[in-house]
Formats: sequence, structure tokens, C-alpha cells
Amino acid sequence: MILTHSNNHPISVETFVAAWITWVKRYHTQASWQTFCMPRLNTKEILAVTLRNGRAGSLDVMLRLLAPVAYRNAMQATNPFMAANTKWLDRCPAISPKRQNVQGAKLTKAALSVWSNLGSKKQSALIANVKTIVEAYTDVAKDKKSETTKLTQKPMTTLIDCIIASVWEEISIIRKTYKTPSGVLFTVRTEDSDSITIETTGGTRITILRKQFHEALKYLIENSHFGRDASCEIRADRTKPGLLNRATSSLRNGTVVIPYILPMLASTGIVGIDGKRPNTTWVNL
Repeated sequence: MILTHSNNHPISVETFVAAWITWVKRYHTQASWQTFCMPRLNTKEILAVTLRNGRAGSLDVMLRLLAPVAYRNAMQATNPFMAANTKWLDRCPAISPKRQNVQGAKLTKAALSVWSNLGSKKQSALIANVKTIVEAYTDVAKDKKSETTKLTQKPMTTLIDCIIASVWEEISIIRKTYKTPSGVLFTVRTEDSDSITIETTGGTRITILRKQFHEALKYLIENSHFGRDASCEIRADRTKPGLLNRATSSLRNGTVVIPYILPMLASTGIVGIDGKRPNTTWVNL
């Protein structure tokens, strides 16, 4: 299958069907996944807003979570997507969560055949892999005081771990060069599964823990800095540090690392950065 709005990113039909089964069993419990017509509900809203608006059970959200992180906020279940995947999906009329008639999609006989030809162990493994990230993104708890939704602590930790694992190899390439929000260049020198060591143009080497990348994303997500309009001031100042700075620097005896963490994450599309003063950042989940 091809995700046309994710730079034509390919996903296996087997993974797609595993996600489909997971979605139907999670959000449409009375339906048969083999014949269900899933509402597409494609929207331009960012993923966080889409989830808060009750569209987690849509094909659009399912595709976003199968897409690379950089495309999670892009509309996916469009007519061009359907046209590119006619072998695996048929168009059909569906019912939205608000009981409205909407455009939908259902699996073709070809897709069902691919799935049925897999062994039960392979099917179970694929579904388990899909559930990890699905549950991280869509397990939400209601805050009774504010009447808003937020990720519960355990799913959020799983979500962040999944995100970092998916980009760690990309951001830690030896000799890869980045630029801080203030325009200073730095280069990756060494890496392992738990840390990345960078070198500034002045020759100073700084080791950044994987946990610090985790804490940066955790702060942005917990404080709802979703999108540019809800951006957070970076304030990478040792004397008057911002809260985001404190969340990451406290793990390394006060060493300021947020100016290096953010460009690495931004290179994958996970966060955005505005280099105008005051420098700000936001998460693109």
C-alpha cells in the first residue's frame, strides 16, 4: 500500500490489515472487521485535535499512525489515497460517530486473501506491533475538572519511547551536522543506544542522554504544546532557564542540552522550531 500524503511511503498490506483489525475491535466492537465499512473522516486538523474531537476510530487516524512521524499531522484518507490503493480498499457508505452518512472504505477480497494466507503466529505478531503505538496515542483519560482529554501516564511513556526508538538511528548518524535555534553548528561524534555525544564548533563535547530526549518530548506533550499556535519558549539560558530547559538539563548536573536536542528532533519533523527571538518550539504529534 502507498500513503500518498506521506511522500508515497509504502506499508505492507499485512501491516495495514493488522491495523484494520485492531481499529475495528477497539472502536467498532459490534462490527465484523472482514466486512466493516470504516468512516474515512479525513481532516486537515493536527492529530492531537483529531483525537480530542472523537475521530480516533477513523481510517484517517489509522493511516496517520502508520505513517512516518513527520506526516502524522497530514490528512491521509483522501480520494487520491483511495485511488492509489484500489487493489486493497473499496469505497463504501459509512456512518460517523455522530451518526452522519460519510465516505468510507472496506477491505477488498485481495486484502482479505493476503491476511488469511499468513500463519496465526505471524498475524498475532503483526497485531501486537500495531497495538503498541496505537495504544500509546489513543488511550486518553478525561480530566473531570477541565473537561479536556490528555494522555494517561503509562501510554504517554510508551508513546515517547516508540517515537524516540523510531528516529534514534536517523538523528545519531556520526558526523551529521545540525544548527541550534540561535544558529550555532554542532556535529554528532559518537552514539550508542543510551546517548549521543555532540561537538560544538568551539571543540566542546557534550553527551546527551536518551532520557533527555524523552524528557523534552514529555514536557511538550504534557503541557499541550501541539502546533505553532501553542508553542513553548525555549529559553536555553543557564542563569534564567525556561521550564523546558530545566526538564532536560537537570538530568546532567545542569548542563544545557535543549538547544541540541530540539534541532535533532526537528530534522525528523517531530518538533518545530521558530528561530526568531524569543526562540520557540512545539510538538508535531
